[in-house]
Amino acid sequence: MMASRKMCRFLPGVLLGVLTVLPVQAGELQVLDHARLVEHPVNDGDSFMVEAGGQTYHFRLYFVDAPELHINTEYDARRAREQAYFFGIRDIPEIIRYGEEARRFTRSVLDKPFTVYTAFARSPGGRHSHRYYAFIRTSGGEDLAELLVRNGLARSYGVDRETPEGVHSEDMSSLLDRYEDEALARGVGVWSETDPAQLKAMRAEMAREENELRELHAYSDHREKSLYDINSATAEQLSAVPGIGGVLASRILAHRPYDDLGDLRDIPGIGPVTYQRITHYLTIR
Repeated sequence: MMASRKMCRFLPGVLLGVLTVLPVQAGELQVLDHARLVEHPVNDGDSFMVEAGGQTYHFRLYFVDAPELHINTEYDARRAREQAYFFGIRDIPEIIRYGEEARRFTRSVLDKPFTVYTAFARSPGGRHSHRYYAFIRTSGGEDLAELLVRNGLARSYGVDRETPEGVHSEDMSSLLDRYEDEALARGVGVWSETDPAQLKAMRAEMAREENELRELHAYSDHREKSLYDINSATAEQLSAVPGIGGVLASRILAHRPYDDLGDLRDIPGIGPVTYQRITHYLTIR
């Protein structure tokens, strides 16, 4: 049975992990044998194009998160920064460098035909194609997710489910957590750049910032829902807005519909001061 992977890990008193992963649908795993890696610009350490059975697919690994390689959006940039703080790295461009190393590592271990296990559960974030979660077993039978974590090229973090071998998702998560701790202790891969003395403080700092952002988003969402839509609000609702009253409410109703709040400036009686005051309570949806 598939579950959304625990998205937070804990040090004493410190919340780790801040990005939300959407739940995915459970289903029976299908086996794609003799799969081959397809060279493509979207490929990175944990997400890549695969050819199997004459079809090309974009797969994303369960359980792990490799350093970002493609920074094309604000979300990508925030994710790279969150990863840097998780790994205890102040120099964020180093994440991109290890993202490239993770891509090279995946390419090298998948240079021979491999096996894919997937239920074709959609993964968000694929820019060039539909992307699906999958387990990858190398030609030697090794789990690619485990290899990435043990070599310090991914963290134990992401969406999970029972493995093809029947290992429960929580047991698999615990195993990868242990591999991650061992990689940190050995200082391999991206962990070689970690400042152990700053690791806990950096993760706490990132958690505080993300909590503040969540609170701001929650406030913004609440405020947006409490605003009156000038194209649908009743006369009574508009009249209750400080600075409008019954006369202006009637004028606003008479000039509907509006394409922009700025159109209110054309209403007689709404000067610059009144406009600034009333637009705290109005919106267009």
